[in-house]
Amino acid sequence: MSKPLTDELRAYFRGLKRQVASNTAAGNVRCKVGNDPLPFSVHRHRVMQMLASTGRDMIFGRAFMIMSWNLMSRAANTLEIMHDNMEYIEDALRVYFAQMKNDQLGERPRDPRHICANPIYPEVCPLVALGVVWLTYGFSDSDHRLFAGSRQYNRFSSVFDRALKQAQPELQRRGIQLEDIGCHSIRNGSASYCSSGSTMCPSSTSVHLKAGWALGGVQDRYRRTAAGLPINKPEFATLPPRFKDSDNVQLQDAISTCFPAAPASVTRVVEFTLASVVHHRAFLEANTPPTHPLKSSTLYTTPGMLIDCMHSFASRNDDGAHASSQQPATNPSSAELHDITVGTAEKHEADVSTSTIYCWGGIMRRLPATFEFPKVSVSAAWQPWQCGGGRRNYPPFRSLEPNDMPTTNARKRLSDSRFLMNKIEDAENALESIWMLP
Repeated sequence: MSKPLTDELRAYFRGLKRQVASNTAAGNVRCKVGNDPLPFSVHRHRVMQMLASTGRDMIFGRAFMIMSWNLMSRAANTLEIMHDNMEYIEDALRVYFAQMKNDQLGERPRDPRHICANPIYPEVCPLVALGVVWLTYGFSDSDHRLFAGSRQYNRFSSVFDRALKQAQPELQRRGIQLEDIGCHSIRNGSASYCSSGSTMCPSSTSVHLKAGWALGGVQDRYRRTAAGLPINKPEFATLPPRFKDSDNVQLQDAISTCFPAAPASVTRVVEFTLASVVHHRAFLEANTPPTHPLKSSTLYTTPGMLIDCMHSFASRNDDGAHASSQQPATNPSSAELHDITVGTAEKHEADVSTSTIYCWGGIMRRLPATFEFPKVSVSAAWQPWQCGGGRRNYPPFRSLEPNDMPTTNARKRLSDSRFLMNKIEDAENALESIWMLP
């Protein structure tokens, strides 16, 4: 391409960009690009409403939505999760992605993305969501993906649109248009939520790792934040529900009965999902209708199975488990802040003296109109001169001015006292100089 043509095209496109920018500034072109982030409060409200639905699509869509939020992944990546690419280590579910939009050849380091349970808010807990799906519909023998089936992206998109239409009044109240929210809003919302809302939010590096935007091979700290655990409370380090004896025969029978077709690679995963479902049984009972498919699952219809699983439950810390990849500190709770504030205020009130301002003769003064100089010895006069005090909590006499004195005699006494105290200080300084001589 010749240089004159190159210059002409460059000038043309610069003018075109300027015109687009001007139209955008004038309101003729949409300023925002892409989908708006989905707020966590809307996400939490939607999945709670979807839990009450008995439709198969809603059960699938709810689990898909929660997994996409916690993985901070594109919908296409969530669809391709394989059972063999899932494992449960320590206190987190690990998921591996073999291929992503910005890694089509699969050459980037394949570091796992972590998902944590949320025992505090079970409506957004990913393990509860997976447990409900697996208990209700089981596993496919021919399709080893987490969300088996054909045209699952279109299926989720339809479910997500229906869920958003039900929340349209709330979105409009927040100034969010329905057409600005799409499947990608889940990923954007999770990234925005992890990057804000606290002075202790994860670093931008951690969020970029979670979203798969850049970097790799670095330890991340996003998992508990994305799970929706309360980041400003000690409960941020809450461990997932778990069974105290994984080798218990009754427990193993319950797992094999509830998940008969579960692949061997997810044995540990289904154990923790079952633990979460059993732990939140009261929540699920209260928030699902009697006709919900979960209540027709093997766990609920087999006599005594739910009771056996409950007996196998571990208390919070009796098995030595601990939270991994926890943030080094959390913000103090409101109760702790209250204690700190009250303690500081009490100490301030106890240690800091105050003085009263008096008004007489038309001006503000530091002494009352009835003030009289105390008749004491020179040694006794040193204390009020330097520190003030007394029954009326007077200020230090050395800071007083003649205008503060109510009578001529008091002003003369102030002048005499200042002369005397200055002489004492000069003598003290001279004495110190003598002692410092070699």
